[in-house]
This record gives sequence, structure tokens and C-alpha cells, in this order.
Amino acid sequence: MPPRVASRTPFHAADGTTLYWEERLDPKGFRLCRPGPDGSAIYNMDGVRRVLYRLPEVLAALAADQWVLVVEGPKDADTLRALGKTATTNVGGAGKWLPEYTDVLRGAKVAIIADADEPGRKHALAVACELSAVARKVLVYEPAPPHKDVTDHLAADLELNALIPLAAQPVDAPEICVLSVAELMDTPELDEHDKLLDVLVLRGARLVIGAHTGEGKTSWGLQVLRSVLHGDDFLGWRGLGNGARALVIDVEQGRRTVKRRFLEMGLADYRDQIKLVWVPDGLALDSDKRHVAQIEEILTEQWDLVIADPLYKLHRGDANDERKAVDLMRLFDRWRTRFGFALILPMHCRKPQAGLKFSIHDITGSSGYTRGAEVVVGLQRVKKGYAFLHWWKDREGDLGCINERWGLLFDQERGFRRDPGDLERRPVSERVRSVLEGSPGMTLDELRDETEAKQSTLRRVLVDLGATHDGARLVADRHWQMPPTLWEASLA
Repeated sequence: MPPRVASRTPFHAADGTTLYWEERLDPKGFRLCRPGPDGSAIYNMDGVRRVLYRLPEVLAALAADQWVLVVEGPKDADTLRALGKTATTNVGGAGKWLPEYTDVLRGAKVAIIADADEPGRKHALAVACELSAVARKVLVYEPAPPHKDVTDHLAADLELNALIPLAAQPVDAPEICVLSVAELMDTPELDEHDKLLDVLVLRGARLVIGAHTGEGKTSWGLQVLRSVLHGDDFLGWRGLGNGARALVIDVEQGRRTVKRRFLEMGLADYRDQIKLVWVPDGLALDSDKRHVAQIEEILTEQWDLVIADPLYKLHRGDANDERKAVDLMRLFDRWRTRFGFALILPMHCRKPQAGLKFSIHDITGSSGYTRGAEVVVGLQRVKKGYAFLHWWKDREGDLGCINERWGLLFDQERGFRRDPGDLERRPVSERVRSVLEGSPGMTLDELRDETEAKQSTLRRVLVDLGATHDGARLVADRHWQMPPTLWEASLA
């Protein structure tokens, strides 16, 4: 005896044409069919493209810049539509999300409401991960206990604002990404909007600053923040400016101390661009789901830069526990990827040991905290008003200063800045490379003024570096630049 069709849900093209139906069977099961020429059901999907449920309504909501709610199943979408909301779902239920659905929601504001079970949460978070790359805003919720879906939630006389923000995906389930070489080559390069402080602070990247207690890591981070917001220079890199927004999570300092630091760093006037999360007793992001959900909700407000200071007070576990360290960093990495912010993590260093070189291994706790970071630097105070900045890690190789040690001057009025004497002591080749990488197209006279080196020395160094010029007949008229890397040449 064939199964009985309990209900038939139509899926429409953008123009309202019915493409196919999803039939719910009694007692259990689903199947797809498409309309034939005479309107009867044909039980195969040959040549039929899959679309989001109620696609015409979704497209109208996108055109009007309205929120789109994504749920698991037509029943929940219809429940929300009865409340005047634009809701959609994918055919097939959990785990059946397709790339073409993601393309439709490009630039949208999306709220995903998960079913309150393991497959439902996993599906919702997987969809959120896909949409975070293209949508303008992505929020994820689940029904209040003990309700299993949003229909049950609303049937219990609960409002939509009683939905619970869904915490980040379990940290022991990393995403696996497989790319063809063609897809890799098509990966977009960074644009200027991604460069919050040129290539030093990049959107979606993690920068770790390590220093001993009281040696300036918080001031260094806040000075980076000021340069990003104001669009001015910091150690040779230019900030984005242009209305950038930042979140500071301070889990250590007293309120008066935080206020004084903001005043000293010239941040008091950025009243609408900076928000402070102040928790002097610290957070337990490794063990308290409530803390995770609260921070994630704040992060949905879309920040360009987040500073979480200091790292050791963001968790309650053993700082040397490798598993705990990796899990915590996966949580932060998932957030920065999903919400598109740059992350700065100030970290304490172990007490200095006589006769041992200051290195990345001095950062307190497991190496899991620094292993996935794009940039790791160390700040070491030598005396009052003077410090060394150690460049320990440059994952992408964009900075050109790995393993260097820069001398920094410091005072409350101007903050950290390069020591001119330290610049003069650098080898000529290093100075020329740095200048040309930052300002390509300089003449010999301009290079001489910038590096304070003799022209005869400059000519030799330019040859040694393999620098190229524009081919001007007179040497004095030639504009020099560093040769492109193999990677840049292949892109060109």
C-alpha cells in the first residue's frame, strides 16, 4: 500500500512559479516531486534547481532591507509568517543547506532559529558559518527550554525576544575546508577596508602582545586602537579611520584605572565608536555557557577591532593545559571569522630569567595561545621611557620585520614611537628595503634623504636587493621599487 500524503508544501521560483513540492508522508517520511505538464506530480527532480522556501517573499524582504528568519522546516516558517515575519527554510531539513541558498542571502540581515536538539544546533551553526562570509549580519537563537522548536516556543505564549542566543559551535569540532587550486586562486585579496592598521592589524586576524606586568602591553594595545579609529600613524603603519568601531573587554583593571588609561591615550572623545565590557573579576569562557552567550551577543553588534585584556582572566582553567588553550582560541577564532573583527590579545609573560633571551616562549601558558595567531610581538621595558619591541611571529610574511628588535620611546603625551637612533643603526640594506616596501617609486636623492646613506652605497645596495626601476635614461631620474614576489608576479 503506497504511503499517504499528509501535506504538500510548494517551493516557488522568484516569479512565483511552482518548481517542486515537498510531501510529508503518513506515518513518517518526506519526498520531493515536481509538477508535470498536466499539473500531476512527477516523482523525480531531473533538472530542477533547489530554492529557499517562499523565495519571492525573501527577495522582497531583501529589497526592503528587512530581517530574514531562517528556520528548520516549512511548519516553523509558516508559524513566523503568520506573525508578519519573513521566514524561510531549505528543503530536506537539517544538514541539507546548499551554496545557492547562501548566494540568495548575500548582504542580508539574517536571524537563524535552531531546533533545540543536537542535529538542529549543528545545522544552524553550519548555516551561520556559511552566511557569515556573505551576509551583513547573522544571529543564531534557539527556543527557551523545554520547547523543541520556534512553533512550540510561541505556542507557550513566549515572545520572540525570549529566544536564547545560541553559543558558539563546540570547540572540539573544527570546520574542514577543501579547496581546489582554482578556488584558492580565486580567493579575494585583502582590500583597504580589511587593513585596520595597514598590514599590522587585519580584519579577521589575531595579534598577541606579550609583556611582563606593568611594561606597557595595555597602553600599546590602546595606542593601536587610537590609530585605527583616528586614521593616524603607529610605528609606520596607517590606521583605517573612517568611522571604525571597537570593543574593549577589560577583565582586570578597576574602573578608575580604565578611565585614566582612556584619557591618557586620547580615547575619551570616541564616545560612539568604542564600547567597554568591564568585568574586573574575569570571565569563564572555557566553562560558563552564559558568559559565552553574553559575549557572543555583544559581538553581533559588528566591531572592527576587539581587544580582550588580559587573556589569562578570560578563562578559569589551567593556563598550561594545551587542550583548554586550543579550545579557547578556537572559540575566539570562530568569532573573529564569523563577525569579521581584528582581535588583539594582551598576555602576561613569565618572570624574566637572568641570562636567557626574551622570546615567544616567555609568554605565560600553553603555546596554543600563540600558535594560530597571525602576529605575535613582545614588549620589554629597558628603562623608564624606553622599551624594545620584539617581532616574534609574522604568519603571512607581510610585515617584513620578523625576528627584529625595535627600540621604542614612550611618554604619556605621545605614547610609543620609533627611536630615531635605532633606525640609524640599522644596516643600510634593511633601511632601503623598509623604505621601498613602504613607499615604492623613490629616486636616489629621496632614498638618500630617507636613509641617510651615501649614493654610492645606495647603488650597490639596490643591486644587491634586486630592486627595479622605471627605466629612466638618467640614473637620477629613476624611480626604484622592490621586485615583486613570486606570488605577486603569478597574480599579475
